[in-house]
Amino acid sequence: MVYKFGPNEQCLRRCRATVPVILQAAEKVTAQGVRVPSEHQNVVYPLMGWWQFTNRTARALVSLYDQGYTVEAAPLMRNLMGHAYAMNWLADSGEPAVVALAEYWRAHKRKLARNVNETWNLPEPVDAPSSEPLVFANDESEQIHKTPFHLVSRR
Repeated sequence: MVYKFGPNEQCLRRCRATVPVILQAAEKVTAQGVRVPSEHQNVVYPLMGWWQFTNRTARALVSLYDQGYTVEAAPLMRNLMGHAYAMNWLADSGEPAVVALAEYWRAHKRKLARNVNETWNLPEPVDAPSSEPLVFANDESEQIHKTPFHLVSRR
């Protein structure tokens, strides 16, 4: 499939037909409240956050298209696609993915703390999260989740 540069009317027609239906269904689900078994809550928290973010991003994307900002909306579309893959990965992988996400976020917090401490002359250094080794359930889980997040080199 080849896309031309600029407004793609065929794609826009499909989006205009589908996005409102998906967003209305999302509003219906969240209005009723979401019940999650306790054993899935750790997975559902980031998943719901990403899901709500993608819904709002889809609204923003349609709004930009409606105003003629087609090329400017491209980063939002890439972001939506990335989040769709991430949500599938999280749903498919479950708890090991949550562990990988937690380490990913800790690694970024450590990097931010290190940069702040090296850049700014603060009275007290910024505390960084611990760099304890990440523990996965098994070797397969470790290989599946370390690679996407490049966690091996961040310690």
